[in-house]
Amino acid sequence: MISVLGLSHETGKPVVTLKNDNPNFNLSIEELKAADVRTMAVKHASEQGILNARPEMSEAPYACDKQGDYVDKPHTQKIDHYRVDIPICRGM
Repeated sequence: MISVLGLSHETGKPVVTLKNDNPNFNLSIEELKAADVRTMAVKHASEQGILNARPEMSEAPYACDKQGDYVDKPHTQKIDHYRVDIPICRGM
């Protein structure tokens, strides 16, 4: 199941983070690349007050552990789920 984790402005640009709990990681990654996920991100950004929100190109989905920390050593860390960050711009 895909869910919105929130909107952040850490880099100065609004970014919506989404999480996929699908235990089939190959399918989870593909689901996070889908157009409806970008639509979810735009909807959330609009609900948070970003006028005329538009998605930008996102980075690839990334693995996280149970605490939500980035998995950079998959040999020693257990992958719990995948996330994707979708940058948002303001359209004209």
